[in-house]
Amino acid sequence: MDNSLIKREHFEITKYTKIEYIVEQDYLDLLSVTTKDEHRLLLRLLWETGLRISEALTLKYSDIYPDGLNIVGKRGTQRFVPCQAQILGELMRYKDTHGDNKIFQKVKTEPGALYMMRRYAKKSGLSKRIHPHLFRHSFAINFLKQTGDPFSLQDILGHASMDMVKIYMRLAKEQPREQIKRMYFPKT
Repeated sequence: MDNSLIKREHFEITKYTKIEYIVEQDYLDLLSVTTKDEHRLLLRLLWETGLRISEALTLKYSDIYPDGLNIVGKRGTQRFVPCQAQILGELMRYKDTHGDNKIFQKVKTEPGALYMMRRYAKKSGLSKRIHPHLFRHSFAINFLKQTGDPFSLQDILGHASMDMVKIYMRLAKEQPREQIKRMYFPKT
């Protein structure tokens, strides 16, 4: 028997059970206590795009296009992340507050973002352990629930394989009882 397969399957199961995410109400609770514009913008960007925190913090205004963001991800791979006009507009308007090409001026590091998020989580009363990557998981699950398109999600997140997307699909899957309730059967 191939030991690498056993290790790989165990790794996937372990990853699957440890993946946490927040729901829309948790996100709205966080936003409701956010006091600084830059913090609010960063939380919105992570929630609405699924960017890694490192990608968000290094984002420049020159990376913004009319329909999305040009992202340089892991190992220098480049991808295009489509975005809604509202968040792109807010990113561009935020430039007026400082004029620098780099978008985020106050939150510059991943530990700084983590501290900021945990402070707001405590203030909002969230019991979940909040961290930046939680927003990436949440985006993926929310995207799949709303669109059901795993291939687009793979492109948006910049995953080389479908392994992680498959895990998100399992988490996004509705319970069979809920699916049956939504089905339509003609009256006979």
